[in-house]
Amino acid sequence: MDTRGVPPNNQSSIFQILLWFLFIVATLSLIARIGTKLAMTRKLNLDDWIMLAAQSAYLAQCISISLGASQGLGEPMSSLDENAVQNFLKADYTSFVFQLITLALIKWSISASIQQISPSAVHQRLNWILRMVVGLWLLSALSTSLFQCSFPAPWDYINNTECINRRAWWAYVSVINIGTEFFIVALYCLIIGNLRMSLVRRSVVLLVFSSRLLIIGIALSQLAVFLDTFPSSDLTMDLWLPTILNQATLSTSVVTASIPYLRPFMESLESGVARVENIPGSEEELSHVRAGPRILMVFNTSGHPILPSREPDRRNANMETASLEEKGLQTVMKPGVSDVSSRDDATLTRLGKKPVLKRNFGFMSILGFSCTVLITWEGSLTSITASSSLATSDADTVSGGPSGLLYGFIVVWIGTLSVFATLSELVSMAPTSGGQYHWVSMLAPSSCRKFLGYLTGWLAITGWQALVASGSLVTGTMIQGLILLTHPEYAAVMKNWHGTLLLWAVVLISYGINTAVGSLLAKFEGLVLVLHILGFFAVILPLTLLSPHGSAKDVFDTWVNAGLWQTQGLSFSVGIIGSVFAFLGGDCAIHMSEEIRNAAMVVPRSLMTGLAINGTLGFAMMVATLYSLVDVGEAMTENPQYPFMSIFRHAVGSTAGATVMSALVVVMSFSATTGCLASTSRIYWAFARDRALPGWRVLKKISPRTSIPEYAVMVTVFIAIILSLVNIGHAAAFNGVISISIAGLFGSYLIAASLLLYRRVAGDIHVRDDDNSLTNTTGEKLTWGPWRLSGTLGIANNAFSCVYLTYVFFFSFWPPFREVTPQNFNWAVLVFGTVVSFSIVYYMILRLEASGSNKANLTWTL
Repeated sequence: MDTRGVPPNNQSSIFQILLWFLFIVATLSLIARIGTKLAMTRKLNLDDWIMLAAQSAYLAQCISISLGASQGLGEPMSSLDENAVQNFLKADYTSFVFQLITLALIKWSISASIQQISPSAVHQRLNWILRMVVGLWLLSALSTSLFQCSFPAPWDYINNTECINRRAWWAYVSVINIGTEFFIVALYCLIIGNLRMSLVRRSVVLLVFSSRLLIIGIALSQLAVFLDTFPSSDLTMDLWLPTILNQATLSTSVVTASIPYLRPFMESLESGVARVENIPGSEEELSHVRAGPRILMVFNTSGHPILPSREPDRRNANMETASLEEKGLQTVMKPGVSDVSSRDDATLTRLGKKPVLKRNFGFMSILGFSCTVLITWEGSLTSITASSSLATSDADTVSGGPSGLLYGFIVVWIGTLSVFATLSELVSMAPTSGGQYHWVSMLAPSSCRKFLGYLTGWLAITGWQALVASGSLVTGTMIQGLILLTHPEYAAVMKNWHGTLLLWAVVLISYGINTAVGSLLAKFEGLVLVLHILGFFAVILPLTLLSPHGSAKDVFDTWVNAGLWQTQGLSFSVGIIGSVFAFLGGDCAIHMSEEIRNAAMVVPRSLMTGLAINGTLGFAMMVATLYSLVDVGEAMTENPQYPFMSIFRHAVGSTAGATVMSALVVVMSFSATTGCLASTSRIYWAFARDRALPGWRVLKKISPRTSIPEYAVMVTVFIAIILSLVNIGHAAAFNGVISISIAGLFGSYLIAASLLLYRRVAGDIHVRDDDNSLTNTTGEKLTWGPWRLSGTLGIANNAFSCVYLTYVFFFSFWPPFREVTPQNFNWAVLVFGTVVSFSIVYYMILRLEASGSNKANLTWTL
């Protein structure tokens, strides 16, 4: 492997990381803006197309300056040859052209938006002044930049004696840029001052639009640093900081141009219902008409929304619509949020369930919930370092090696996509918190319906409860890993009970987030989604740009049979369980269905979107990390529990940098635990609602303050704490307890998927009708939901999912080594058998109680 390090005086790689991270942030912001506009108006306006052109110019600028950085930016000029210096100057020359074009296009996009949202003649005249000033500024700055030095080398301001005064030229460019930003903010303030809204709301809107003041601060800093640096005898070294500030200016300019659209993106897409009152430009901007009536969306001829209002009185509706259309406007009636909630409640009632939970989640928040429980790229770091350490002959690991892990990830990703497609069909049919056990009860033959539904419920609860315990332990011990990273002497005193206490802290904080405020969890998960995506780039860029890299053979053709199994294929199958665990919990959104708006469509979309995002990020992180594994033995010695933290430190050459990168993984692990706790508590609550758990009368209660099943949450936390006590005695015993998570969840998936395949092949599932009769519940007619795979494709996918689930379920009980000892034994088989035996015994007790009582509904109502 290549063991070369990064020279200490070379800041080029650090610049590359910052350059592309800032570009990614800007790109994600623009995607949020464009996605919002397309969802709400089904078209893009002129300002959006200009922003897309600006982002294209920004990409060209990044490529240009990235090439310049690779030629020596951040390195002493004395260490570069003349060819490298010339290449740097050419790249710098090209990047300035695209930088000016990007800034001008963004300002023109804002001008186009202002023209659409304000009909005032005064505002329009001021807007035209802005356009002309920006155009003249771009023309003069471009001309000067292109001809800054005499030909034939206009880029060479080091050796060419006939050049402009760059200090004066850059001062002119910066001052006009700052001045136009002040003008834009002032124009926004003038427009917002005329909006009919409360003072508080006006202040919020003004704060959003005034975010462009950030550009002014960064541009002023860049100008000050540049004037202090230029001219310089060591140009390639001294221009490093001004160039970074240039990139920050461009990124901030894109982000702040998209900020007015970010809030609607986070909220109005949530239930698939576009609330146009959030769109910048309405006279009731951000007024949030949330309750009851539908919304009258008014568009001008370009498709830009002008004035949303409540649905007019029915007697005057036609008159008002006709009046608007006479003025050349288009009107579209859109449902309000309460209409969606009413439909959701009606759907739940048809399933035989009473709606009692508040629907705080929408598409974006539940997508964040799904993504941050999966945390595939974060979770894959642990399995990567464990599996890859086999190459260093470390025996205490799983089988497969780097290549087994990589190809196993692909197999698991494809299999999980198939399983999630099947689960999406089921949740679209019956979006309830019970999930698997409700589906099994509605699909199973009447002779075994109650028993199979009951067994499935216990498997699901057991799997999720084990997932809460394992997630809490991983988060707690990761904090131990962070302590070990920053204070290596901690290794001498590190104990199991330290991790147990940290587990308690993690699960108790998660309990607070779940129960403090009803809507806090939804907001928390929506924000964590942003951190999940940005954190990926914050970790993968240093890994790919700073760390030494191995060869392709090390990654794609290194197989290890550490378990000493008879064949490599058997070793691969045993080792694949690590990748399965990285995808575990993605169905969390299913168990939140009764708290999601438009759940029959939003949950399937969030499941598939979340899996696509996590799978892509996880695979990229896996490849990057496998290439970065140079000395795994040293990493395992420094941090035996989480060697990826040591790999981070060697990659970036800084303990502080590695701590920040590792802390991102810890935060995401904590968010996953919080989501697991929420999903698990909803299964407890749903099962108790159907009188299938001991103490169901208490567990089914809902808090009147938060509309959350607080007792169910409390029981989930209590059991996780009780299970964690085992870890104090012996970690291997605790791992045996939590290893049931895969077997429990996949067992419940398998039963539900098999019954769905049986019913669809038999033709027992019909097209849904719109009457109010019971459907998709015990003993009632089966109907498809709005999301499904039809025809042969649906049958083929359903069959494949059953095969994959059987494969994983079978190997989830295998030990990692052929020679079994009490330390490496897979205790999942024992725990699984215990849970199944207990559930059967308790089911028989319930049957006896029911047969001895005149109250038929005393127990198990499904």
